[in-house]
Amino acid sequence: MKRFAFYMTSFEGGGAERVCALIACELARRGHSVLILVDRDTGQNRQILDASIQVAALPHGYLARVLALRRYLRAWNADVVFACLGLCPIIAVLAQGVWARWRTVISFHACHEPQTSLGVRLTWWLIALLSRRASATFGVSQDIADQLVRFGASKTRTKVIHNPVAMDWVQAQLAAPSDLILALPRPYILSVGRLVPQKGYPDLIAAYALIAHKIREDLVILGVGPLEAQLRAQIAAAGLQDRIHLPGYAANPFPHYARARLFVLASHFEGFGNVLIEALACGTPIVATNCPGGPRDILQHGAFGTLAPTHDPAALAQAMLAALAAPKQPQNLINRAHDFDSPKIATLYEEIAFAQVGGVR
Repeated sequence: MKRFAFYMTSFEGGGAERVCALIACELARRGHSVLILVDRDTGQNRQILDASIQVAALPHGYLARVLALRRYLRAWNADVVFACLGLCPIIAVLAQGVWARWRTVISFHACHEPQTSLGVRLTWWLIALLSRRASATFGVSQDIADQLVRFGASKTRTKVIHNPVAMDWVQAQLAAPSDLILALPRPYILSVGRLVPQKGYPDLIAAYALIAHKIREDLVILGVGPLEAQLRAQIAAAGLQDRIHLPGYAANPFPHYARARLFVLASHFEGFGNVLIEALACGTPIVATNCPGGPRDILQHGAFGTLAPTHDPAALAQAMLAALAAPKQPQNLINRAHDFDSPKIATLYEEIAFAQVGGVR
């Protein structure tokens, strides 16, 4: 058994933080010792951790964090540390120093975009150095891995490991009632995510407006965020207040996935697109924009869902019509979701942690 450490900013947020928590739990279930180090011990993803997983918070200040991380990893006798988010990859490589007994694996969970934080951009700008000091680097989609190499990452040390989904947990959520009740008179198309520019909801609403008179289905967008007022104004301007619904956030959206006739992701870019795996796990047909990030990987270039151009409401509308007319078989979609089940992805973490990648010790 090995000693796995994870280092990230906190347990807040959704994608990367939940990924670390899920993988940590799976490794703990396999008998490995697991330690999670964070800058801030806050966030909802902490509650899913196995009781055997140790958690420690690092002090404030970048130099203090470098020194504290090195002390923790040495005292804990770590075999490997996985670092992701913000400046964590930089701090982990600095903590490694000239030599350390543990391996350092850095991961990237979002494409490089101009609007990302300064800390994230700095990590990308330094990737050529970081990837050569780390034992391995991975992106959660092929697009991210390719982008890392273009930024100077070592090609031989850069891999792809997709995000996991806990299929047993999904099944449990499907059997439980949702915390958000949808009492709609008609069947519906579903989208899930924060109401932020990245998610392309103005495009989705515009696409739906083009076909609303042709279909029975309403449109439901689950999520909250700063664009809510703008989206409601767009819906009102289109006269679709009775057909497009923004009911808010659902802690358990899975029953809504399962009842939806179609799931649509209209994003302009994604790191991975966990909602697509969640929809697959519920057997729900999918239309997604062919945006940078994970949709192509998840849907296998259209084999398990329809890919539409980004920033093109008319094309998105036609893709939605086609998918409603000829939906994919639910069991095939569920089988695809099993490719991302946590045990399978955790095995890839074990392999990259200790593989002889590109001559790395």
